[in-house]
Amino acid sequence: MRRIAAVVTALTLFSLSLTGTPALAAASWHWCSSNAEGTWHTGKFMVQNDAWNGGHGPQRICANSYHDVRVTSNQPTGNTAIETYPDVGAMYTGTDTPVSGLKDVYNTYTESFPADVIGEAADDIWLNDWSLEIMIWVDVHHEDPGSYLPVIGHPTLGGQKFTVYNNAPEYIFELDHPHQTTGSTRILGAIHWMIKHGYAPADSGITEAEFGWEIASTDGAQKFNLTDYGFHVIK
Repeated sequence: MRRIAAVVTALTLFSLSLTGTPALAAASWHWCSSNAEGTWHTGKFMVQNDAWNGGHGPQRICANSYHDVRVTSNQPTGNTAIETYPDVGAMYTGTDTPVSGLKDVYNTYTESFPADVIGEAADDIWLNDWSLEIMIWVDVHHEDPGSYLPVIGHPTLGGQKFTVYNNAPEYIFELDHPHQTTGSTRILGAIHWMIKHGYAPADSGITEAEFGWEIASTDGAQKFNLTDYGFHVIK
């Protein structure tokens, strides 16, 4: 859930099918929602529609499990502001989990979305009671944070090179080969890099960890798929 917005607009219910898009067959999915903040709790995971920005268009999320998710989203053509972040919330206990007690935190994923979308597939990691945000961009389309944000580092995490941008209190780790639709992200490695370089306190704790798509523009209704997702915490 996007806590960086100062005010979350009132929830808006949309019809079960998006304009110009055939409705998903209800029988083919265990759960679906077109509610802006529609959320399904499944075990230790949350599947969230998370249409958090007040200017967003209609969006529908369906899931059979936390690793089998489809989103159909229709956001304004040519828009560059992020409107929605449909995602799987993989770690949220209501209190911070200190990183000092963790040996590793990482995910595995397989996802897809159309090439003409403006947005990216990314982890969204919240630290220290929602006060610090780390995003790890892995599949990026038509976005260039380097055009408006300063670069603060070039770490290697899990054998992969990233460029880090400072948008404090948000920090963006962008994969240097930014069209990776299947792979793994080293979440704890990113947090340790932040601590080492003075961008996060040494006693930081993870408030929530999510993986999904930040969507700005779709040029009509488009489908996003998460077909294999795993979240791993080693203590």
